[in-house]
Amino acid sequence: MSATTVFDRLRNKSSIISAAVRFQCSALYPALFALICVISGTHGKEIYIPCILLLTVFSVFGGLFSPDLKVFLVPAFLVFTAIGMDVNDGHYEQYVESPTFDKGSLPVLITCLCILAAVLLYRIFTSGTLKKALRRKGLFFWGIILMDIALVLNGAFSSHHSLVGIGYGLLTAIPLTVFYLLFTAVLDSSKGGLGYACTTLFCLGYTVTLQILTIAYRLHIHKFLILASPKGRVLNRVLLTTAWGLPTVMAAVIALAIPAGLYLARSRRFSPFFILSSLLFFAMTVLINTRSAMGVGGVMLVIGLILCCTGGRNKRINRIVILSVAFAATATVLYYVLSEPEKTARLAEYLWRMMRLDPNVGTDMFFSGRLDLWRTGLKDFCNYPVFGAGFTSGDYGPTRVYFCMYHNIAIEFLGSMGAVGIFALAVHLKHVLEALVRRNSPEKLLLLCVPLSVIGMSLVDNFFFYPNFQLVYAVFLGCAEIELERNRKKQLSHPTPVKKGEKPRVVFTFVEAGKGHIVPTRTVCEAFRKKYGDRCEIVESAFFTETGNKDLQKTEKLFTAAVRGHNLTPVMSILCKLANLIAGDCFMLHFLFSYTLSGMKATPLAIKHAEEMNAHLIYSAHWSIPYYVNKIKGKRPYTVLFCPDIVANGAFNVDCNNFLVSNPEGFRRAREKRMFAGGNVTQVPFPTRKEVSAAKARNKAEIRRALGIDSRFTVAFSDGGYGIARMGKTVKKLIKIADVPMNVIALCGTNRELFEELTELASHCPRFINLIPLEYTDKIIDYLAASDLYVGKGGANSIAEPISLGVPVIITKCITYVETDIKNYYVRKIGGAVYIPNAKAAAKETCRFAKDPALLEPCRKNLAKLSVSERDAEATADLLWQRLCELTEK
Repeated sequence: MSATTVFDRLRNKSSIISAAVRFQCSALYPALFALICVISGTHGKEIYIPCILLLTVFSVFGGLFSPDLKVFLVPAFLVFTAIGMDVNDGHYEQYVESPTFDKGSLPVLITCLCILAAVLLYRIFTSGTLKKALRRKGLFFWGIILMDIALVLNGAFSSHHSLVGIGYGLLTAIPLTVFYLLFTAVLDSSKGGLGYACTTLFCLGYTVTLQILTIAYRLHIHKFLILASPKGRVLNRVLLTTAWGLPTVMAAVIALAIPAGLYLARSRRFSPFFILSSLLFFAMTVLINTRSAMGVGGVMLVIGLILCCTGGRNKRINRIVILSVAFAATATVLYYVLSEPEKTARLAEYLWRMMRLDPNVGTDMFFSGRLDLWRTGLKDFCNYPVFGAGFTSGDYGPTRVYFCMYHNIAIEFLGSMGAVGIFALAVHLKHVLEALVRRNSPEKLLLLCVPLSVIGMSLVDNFFFYPNFQLVYAVFLGCAEIELERNRKKQLSHPTPVKKGEKPRVVFTFVEAGKGHIVPTRTVCEAFRKKYGDRCEIVESAFFTETGNKDLQKTEKLFTAAVRGHNLTPVMSILCKLANLIAGDCFMLHFLFSYTLSGMKATPLAIKHAEEMNAHLIYSAHWSIPYYVNKIKGKRPYTVLFCPDIVANGAFNVDCNNFLVSNPEGFRRAREKRMFAGGNVTQVPFPTRKEVSAAKARNKAEIRRALGIDSRFTVAFSDGGYGIARMGKTVKKLIKIADVPMNVIALCGTNRELFEELTELASHCPRFINLIPLEYTDKIIDYLAASDLYVGKGGANSIAEPISLGVPVIITKCITYVETDIKNYYVRKIGGAVYIPNAKAAAKETCRFAKDPALLEPCRKNLAKLSVSERDAEATADLLWQRLCELTEK
C-alpha cells in the first residue's frame, strides 16, 4: 500500500481531516495564513518562530492530505513574509539601515524550509505531477529554457568568469523554470486553481499592506514616521522595512496584488471589497513612494477597472462602485482646487517632488542614479558582446548581485548575458505577447497583468531576478496559459450541430501546396463516399479556385510557388524555419493571412466562402482551411485537419476540432505540446490509395508485363508531383556510370522541361539501360509496384507510397526540416530507407543494389512488418462518421 493511499484513506475515514482539507482548499485558508504572517512578520523571534512552526504544520498537513496540490501555493507565496524583525521599538535610530531577524533563528527557518521542500517533492513525485510537468511543453517552455541557458552561460568568455557567476545564473534560472513547470501542471488539473492563485496573491497583498501599516504606526508612536528636510516634511520610508524586504520590494509585491484583486472582482462575490482593496493597494504604493510600483500599479489598476466594467457576473455592481469612486475622487479634487488653492498648490508641489526626486538618492533627478548603471551595462555589452560580462565581472565591480545589478531587465540581459541573453529575452517576450493577443478574454488579460507588472517594474529595478517574484511571475504565466487554452477549447466546443432528421453536409477541401495534400484527401473522400455517401451530402471543394475569384486563386498559386521554391533552394526552408522560430506558430500564420498584401485581400473572401459552404464537417489536409473556419463568427463547422507528414510543422498548429496524424512518432510529438492544433490529436493509418492494395495483391512480374517492362532490375525515380529536386542530376549520373542492366523509370510529374530532357537522353542510353521518362500519370502506383528500388526526395506522400508497397527507398534530398523528420523516421525507426544526399553517390549505390539485389533484403523485411490495407482510408472515413454522429442532435 502506497503512502499516498494511506493518507487518502485517513482523509476519507475522518470527518475532521476532510473538513480541514476542504478548509485549506477554500479562500479562508490563505486568509488565515496571511493573518498569521502579519503577526509573525512584525514581531521578534519569540513570536515569529512559533508562528513559522505553526505555518509549517499547516503546510505539511495540506501537502499530505489534500488531493489538490494548489494548497502549496499558500506557503509558497506567503511564508517568506512570516520572517519577523528582532527590533527594539524604543531604539529605531539603531536600525536605520534595515531591521533583521536574529541569526540564531536561521537554523529553525532553514529546517522549516527543508521540510516544506521535502513534502512538496514527495507529493509531486507520488501524484504524477512531475511526469505531467515534463511530458507536455507549454507556450512559454522554450523561451524559459533559452533564458536558462543564457543565465547559466553569463559572462562565459569574460576575463572574470568564475564558478560564482555560474552559481548566480543557476540561482536565477532554476526557480523560474521549476515554478513554471510544476505549478502550471498543478493548476491545470486543479479545481478552481486560477481563482485560488489570485486569492493567495490577493492575501499576500494584504499581508504586506498590514505589515507596513503596523510598522508605520509604531514609527508614528516614536515620532520617526515623518522627518523634516530642506524640501519640507517627508515620509521616513527607509524605516518602513521588514526583515524580508525593503520598501521598494514591499511596494512591488503590493502592486502585483492589484490585478489579482480585480480578477476576483469580476468573478467572485463581494466584488466591491476587491475593487476597494485594489484601490487600497495602489494607495499603499503611493504612501511608500516607490515610483516603479506606483506607475505600473496605476496602469494595471486602470486596465483592471475597465475590464471589470466590460463583463462578468458582477459587471453591474462593479460599474456602480467604480463610477461612485471616480465621482467621489473627482468631486474631492475639485472641492480642494476651488476652496483651498494654496493647499492645492503645496500638494501639487509635494506630489511633483515625490515623483521626480527620491530623497534618499542624491544623483540624477528622475532616474535616481540608474543612468550610470545603464551606461555601465551597455559598456559591458560592448566589451563582451556574445555572453556578456557576467553577474560577477565587468567594469562595475564584482558585487552587483542583487543590489548592484543594472536595474533594467533588458540591459541586465544585454550587459550580463550579451547577445545570447537579449535573444532569449526577446523570444520569451514574444511568447508573452502571443499570450496577450491570442483568444482575448478579460480574465486572461488580468492574469497576464501580473507577469507584465513584474516586467514593467523590472525596467527600473531587478525584481525579475528575485526568487519570490519569479515564483509569482511563473505561476501567473501558467495561469494565463491555462486560461488561453480554456478559451481555445471553448471556441471549439460548439460546432454547428446536425439537426435531427437533417442530412449532414461534409466538405472535403482540396488545396494544392504540393500534391501530398491532395492525394490523401482524395483517398479519404472516396472511401467516405463509398461507405457513407447515401447518408451524407458530400461536397468536393477546390476551395481556392471554384469561386473564380482571382485573389483566392493567387493565394493557392503562392502556396504552390512556395513549395517549388523550397524544392529549388534550401534558402527558402531556412528562412521559413527561422521565421517560425522567431515569430512562432500563431504570429507566423497571422502575419501570412492578415498582413501580407495577398493575405489581406484573400482572407476576408476565404472566410466568407468557408461560411457559405454551410458545412457540418470540413476535412482538409492543409492548415489554411481551419484558419479561415476559425474566423467565422457564430457557429462554425467541425474541422478535421490531417497532417500527411511524419511530424507536423508549426503551420499545422492551428485550432481544429480533431487533428489527425498517421504514425506514432507524429502523435507523440504533437502530444508533447500543450494543446497543439486544438489539443484533440488522433492517430489514424495513412490513407493510401486503393490502387496500393490492389498492386500489392498482384505479382510483380504481372505488373511489369502490363506496363511493357522486362525483368531487369528496376529503379523508379521521382521528386514529387512537381519533379523539382535532385532527380534529373541523379538519373544522368546513373546513366553515365551504370555497368549493369536495369530499367530506369523517371516519374517527372508536371515538370515538362525535365521530361523532354530525359526523353532526349533516353535515345542515347546504352542498350542495357532502359530509361522510361513519364509525365504526371495515373499509373504511378503500378510503376512503383513494378520497381525494386525507389530513389527520390523525402516528401510525405512521395515516400509513403513506395514504402507501403514494400519498395526500399534511397532518399536523395530533404528540402525542408519536415522532410528531414520524414527521412529520420524511415531510415532510423523503420529501417526501410537509406539517405544519400549526393547525386553521384546515390547513383553508385543504385548500381551496387542492381548488381546484388539481395543487399535490399533487410529493408524489404523491415517494410514487410508495416500493415497496409485499403481499409486504412476507411478507418479515417469511420472516424469522420463517428464525429458526425456526435454532432447530431438527439
